[in-house]
Amino acid sequence: MANASDPVPPEKFNGTNFKRWREKMKIFLTTLGLFSIIFDSPPNEDENEPARTCNLEEFKKKDYLCRGRILSYLSDPLFDVYCTLKTSKKIWDNLNKKYGIQDAGMDKYTASQFLSYKMVDTKPIVDQAHELTVIYHELDLRGTCITESLQVACTINKLSPSLKDFGLSLKHKTEEMSMKTLLSAIRIQEQHLKKDNEQIMNPEFLTKANFVEGQNKTYRFKNSKFEKGGPKNKGKSMKPKHQINKNDRRPICYNYEKFGHMARVCRMKKKKYQNYEHAPPQLSNPQTNMVLSSTGPTNTDDRSGAA
Repeated sequence: MANASDPVPPEKFNGTNFKRWREKMKIFLTTLGLFSIIFDSPPNEDENEPARTCNLEEFKKKDYLCRGRILSYLSDPLFDVYCTLKTSKKIWDNLNKKYGIQDAGMDKYTASQFLSYKMVDTKPIVDQAHELTVIYHELDLRGTCITESLQVACTINKLSPSLKDFGLSLKHKTEEMSMKTLLSAIRIQEQHLKKDNEQIMNPEFLTKANFVEGQNKTYRFKNSKFEKGGPKNKGKSMKPKHQINKNDRRPICYNYEKFGHMARVCRMKKKKYQNYEHAPPQLSNPQTNMVLSSTGPTNTDDRSGAA
């Protein structure tokens, strides 16, 4: 069983993120007391001095252990390449010479990745914020230091379109905000959006919305006097009795809706006061007739009496 005080070994190096692996390997070898062997010069062999001979044997032993540790944390293809080197210093220098230069080109790639990074709505916003935090740390390891206030501003500026209004509200805040506080606020806002979307997509919510909309439509058509087959138009049709040709220039009789003559010359014209409601006020009021008849004899009666 491993002791809690045992050093934590790094992951195997596969050709990427060399600076990170190198720092972890340096800490691991220093904890084991082997890292100094890489930079120490071996003592000269001298048979006349047994003390130096012991030091040389101890140096070779430590160098062998350090070499084995370095090789054991290389991937299998890299192990096959560097296992031919006999000392830990040669392995360490060759790794720095090859992958240190390649890692220098990764600085530009990491900077370009940071500048072009933009959050999307198809992935969890919190996970994307953590990915952006990893890029900040990589830039810091490569010598590009980004202050925390600048990290907060860049993260807000790279929020997804669904959090645009939320980002604007954060920009208007005057107090300082840390990355920890920002990530917590983003997590809470994302939970609110997720809850709202689940409520909108809930079948019961959609059913209630459609039911209310259907009730409004029924009420509107029910109270409309133009409803087909409604109570006010039951048995009636809104279409004209006769088909009217727009190109026909003949006059129309509005008494019988026939072509050929107009209503004012119609022979079968309706009586003038056939409709009681259209009669003049004097004829439509029976009390007026009674008053007229009770005022006395007319001129015709006077003439007959005089005769």
